[in-house]
Amino acid sequence: FAFAAETAAAFYRMNNEFPTSDIDVLVPNNHRLKLPGAKVRQTTVFENIDVVTISNFPVTSPARTLIDLCGRWSEIEVSKALDKARKDGLVTLGDIGQCIKRLEPAHFRPTNVMLGLLCNRSGRAALCESQSERDVYWAMIDGLLPEPVTQQPVPTSVKRFRLDFAYPSIRLAIEIDGVDVHSGAEKQAEDRYRQQVIEREF
Repeated sequence: FAFAAETAAAFYRMNNEFPTSDIDVLVPNNHRLKLPGAKVRQTTVFENIDVVTISNFPVTSPARTLIDLCGRWSEIEVSKALDKARKDGLVTLGDIGQCIKRLEPAHFRPTNVMLGLLCNRSGRAALCESQSERDVYWAMIDGLLPEPVTQQPVPTSVKRFRLDFAYPSIRLAIEIDGVDVHSGAEKQAEDRYRQQVIEREF
């Protein structure tokens, strides 16, 4: 089990007050737990990466805590807690992006709210056109790479293309070719031609 939601937020001092209601505890679906004065919630997603130890107490990670709070607090309250956690060095946008990936779709509403908050803080992520692109974007951010330009326009002598990601200053282009969109001999031939033009003129 792990202390979660408002109780975990108190551990991280994301808010100014310790919750006066029941203590929040999170357990996996296949576990039963009774703690006096505790509100025990079950979850289908309970991984080691989502739990840390603070003063010998198991507590949900900062990223997991913030997402869980989306189901408890107003969007403004969560937004303030997110900004404070980032300022205190507790969490990065990449941490939250990876946590969202683990939780979807089991926790659709909280993750959807948090995605909106992330997009407000990183407009380039909002421009990604597919889940695969968003996954790669957050992997780059989580890996401490510089934030790439998304949907970079590339005017060429043939037509105007767009790159999934780019670092224009060093002429580095990154394309995500999913099987569902880029399969088939004709499409692959188009992709090869597109790549040749971009490599020549970007």
